[in-house]
Amino acid sequence: MVFHFSFSTITTPISIFVVFVILHILRRKRVNILNKKAAPQAKGAWPIIGHLHLLGGSQPPQQVLGDMADKYGPIFTIKLGIHQVLVVSSSEVAKECFTINDKVFASRPKSKTTEIMAYNYAMFGLAPYGNYWRQVRKIVMTEVLSQRRVEMLRHVQVSEIRASLSDIYEAWLVNKESDGSNMVKVDMKQWFGNLVLNVMVMIISGKRFELNDEEGVRLQHVVRKFFELLGAFVVSDFIPFTSLFDLGGYEKEMKIAGKEMDDMVEGWLNKRKREKDTAKQREGDEFFMDVLISVIQDASEEDFPGYDHETIIKATCLALLSAGFDTTSVTLTWALSLLLNNPNTFKAAQDEIDEHVGRERPVEGSDIKNLVYLDAIIKETLRLYPAGPLSVPHESTEDCIVSGYNIPKGTRLLVNLWKMHRDPNIWSDPYEFKPERFLTSQKHIDVKGKHFELLPFGSGRRMCPGVLFALQVLPLTLANVIQQFVITSPSNGPIDMSESTGLTTSKATPLEVHLAPRLSLKISGKWGKIILVEIDPSVLPLRKFVDNPRIQSMNIITMIVVRINLLLLFLSHAIASPRFNLSHFIYPKFSEEFRPQPSLFLKDVIGAITVSEHWKLEDIRVSDFEIGKVKYGRLQRNEIEFMLGNKKDYVFSMWDEVSLWKRLKGRGGNFEVLANQVASRAVLGSVRIDGPVELLVSGDDEMSLVMPWNMSHSGLKRILVGEDITVEVKNAHEVSLFQTSSIGQQANVSAHTEKCDLWFFPCLTCMPLLPVRISGSASVVAFKTQNPRAYIASNILSEDVIELLPDKCYSRHTQKTQQCPIESLRSWIRLVEKILKTFLLDKISGARVKAKIEASTAFRFHLELERNIRSNDTRWTTMAEWRTKPSVEHVCFEVVARIERKRLKPLVFKKIKPFVGVDSSEWGSLMSNMSFTKLSSVLVAPEALTLDVNW
Repeated sequence: MVFHFSFSTITTPISIFVVFVILHILRRKRVNILNKKAAPQAKGAWPIIGHLHLLGGSQPPQQVLGDMADKYGPIFTIKLGIHQVLVVSSSEVAKECFTINDKVFASRPKSKTTEIMAYNYAMFGLAPYGNYWRQVRKIVMTEVLSQRRVEMLRHVQVSEIRASLSDIYEAWLVNKESDGSNMVKVDMKQWFGNLVLNVMVMIISGKRFELNDEEGVRLQHVVRKFFELLGAFVVSDFIPFTSLFDLGGYEKEMKIAGKEMDDMVEGWLNKRKREKDTAKQREGDEFFMDVLISVIQDASEEDFPGYDHETIIKATCLALLSAGFDTTSVTLTWALSLLLNNPNTFKAAQDEIDEHVGRERPVEGSDIKNLVYLDAIIKETLRLYPAGPLSVPHESTEDCIVSGYNIPKGTRLLVNLWKMHRDPNIWSDPYEFKPERFLTSQKHIDVKGKHFELLPFGSGRRMCPGVLFALQVLPLTLANVIQQFVITSPSNGPIDMSESTGLTTSKATPLEVHLAPRLSLKISGKWGKIILVEIDPSVLPLRKFVDNPRIQSMNIITMIVVRINLLLLFLSHAIASPRFNLSHFIYPKFSEEFRPQPSLFLKDVIGAITVSEHWKLEDIRVSDFEIGKVKYGRLQRNEIEFMLGNKKDYVFSMWDEVSLWKRLKGRGGNFEVLANQVASRAVLGSVRIDGPVELLVSGDDEMSLVMPWNMSHSGLKRILVGEDITVEVKNAHEVSLFQTSSIGQQANVSAHTEKCDLWFFPCLTCMPLLPVRISGSASVVAFKTQNPRAYIASNILSEDVIELLPDKCYSRHTQKTQQCPIESLRSWIRLVEKILKTFLLDKISGARVKAKIEASTAFRFHLELERNIRSNDTRWTTMAEWRTKPSVEHVCFEVVARIERKRLKPLVFKKIKPFVGVDSSEWGSLMSNMSFTKLSSVLVAPEALTLDVNW
């Protein structure tokens, strides 16, 4: 009894204390629960589907949610099927989500789409938060989309932009309206899409697609279908039990599109692997896929649990393609649409480019920092039309507090950028397009995720990793488009700005505009459109006899200075494509049987280079970027017509020339070669053409002269020749001028045939003359009599200028009529033969003259090699060391070759600067100073022309 009493005495206070503590804890917990409020939930939810029915109407979802924000505030929740969704519409709440709660909202929700089409969540942009995502993102940010890597690939962007711009020029030449407007209709929405697609595919896989060929069309179809389905609404993602029925048939379509996309990316991957194996390169290549191969193949399985290396590479490349393709093209389309609807802003942007860049060259990457108004236009476009107006959905991985509200684990987050970017508390006139705001009150705001008023690329851990790349492509593309073209809407009315729905918000309708070249309106100030010809004395014909005073007295080269249109005169005798190409390779002109094999030739070139440079052959890889530029063109014309504005100058008629070519060829004659090399396209050190010029030729087919945009890129431009053409000669060794003629007049031709046979110099006076302006130190020669030793010479100083106009006669000027017009190819051949025989009579026989010229058929092109400079070096074994030590050296060569037994044989090769970072003027200067001292007895053929085209 005593024991019982004692126990009760002891335990009773303890029991009372325990009960008190428990009640206190429960009370505190109840108070905490009561203090944690749930975010406001929008009304109108239906059973099972929640608010899904409100988002399926004609109004875009971001606008529907924006109207809800006006009613429920900047933070509220909705139900999408079984999922709770938090909708944020203010910069303050967004800042809280992406700073304090950034890690909580760092995950992505799972869906049927990402399971089927994203390699079971392996695409890092859509992958859930975890170790896999962290490892892949680290590689992407440090190795693939780093500032250094993006800068290395800037030349790809520039090349693709210019190649795509050339498509517009070509379309304008071929399809321009006949109603006098001189414009062509282009769907810029499709054009922007094709451009960005080619840029992305090129920097990922190193492969460029011609979007009009079969492979290019397939690529467009597969990619567009893939992204269309990637943003599709799948009912089973919100109402799981419906997955049994595949409502809408999306699951089946996704499997087909995913398989097609996988096959395409796998093809790129296999090609890159083969090229790396062939070149024995283990690490570091310039394309994204090469970098991923090098980095991921050395990673451990623990870094990427659940995925093999090939899947990771393919998924990451697809993530990069999806992140860059649709968003960039959509933004460019909206930007141009806004400019067309705001012509004053459009003009201000063009004026800024004209002031800082001019109209003589395209906008370069280095110019963008000076184009502050253009930067403001892009910011304002991203404000009004962010590519992802609801951002990519996030999902909370644990409970958290946002703006004082309890947000449970598993809640999905949508940030309504469309509404946030139109907040009247931040933006004055929020629905108006006013780029000026970013030059004044909002000057400090950028788009890199630090200013939460403007988040087109997101913020925090899941911010778009390609922001640096996008901020290069967007301004460079837009600047070149608005600089180079006059652009109007087809009806001169407002552009339709209706929006489509999907993963990104694109323009619902095509952006069809009328375009015409703008740079042709004003090219070179006082002198109008100028063709500038620079002659390099170091590349004179027959260098062996360059000291001969008679050759100095009459330089055959200079015929072409006054007859620049003869570039097209003797192209070939065979029918071919109605255009020809003066690109890195200059094609053969006079033998349809001759088809040199580039692979054999390149083997010879690379072998010679490796011996000279003491390199190992196995360390060399040839870039197919340059090798793919081999072009062969042949052309037949019955009549060539040179058009200056609305005036026509018939410079040559060839009625029986086709049969004549064949006869000469059948006899084994070399006059054909002679005419091609000397009469029609004599040797020039370099040719610079400033401004768009149009050279139209009528005959079997319409043709335009095709020239490269510059020497560093694969795209070609058609040069447009307008009226008031002037030939300007600078720093010429000597200029020989010939008077005008009345080509086409048949009178008195036969009466002078005998004279032409006996005395060939009067025939030179029958050449039509373009206006010529000569400046710099030069000897100007005009022949006065039939005696080649009697001529008028005028030595001028560098400050003097001589202007020669076609209505004046500078030879035989005492006669009113011209004699012996050269109207046939036979006359040309005999004329040039006699000139050469006269000059070289004391040195060499006529037959040897022909043989010398025939042996001189030469080609010039540029070759880029990649050399593995540490293939046998094992000192660097860690990733950190590899990143700081280059493994590949890029070397460029200038190669001159000639035909020898139906093959190209390399004669001269010389290291030159790489294409990247060399502007057109520097490149032209470099090429014009090229030395050919090893070709002492060889006439450097017309193919030695270096074309430097400034736009």
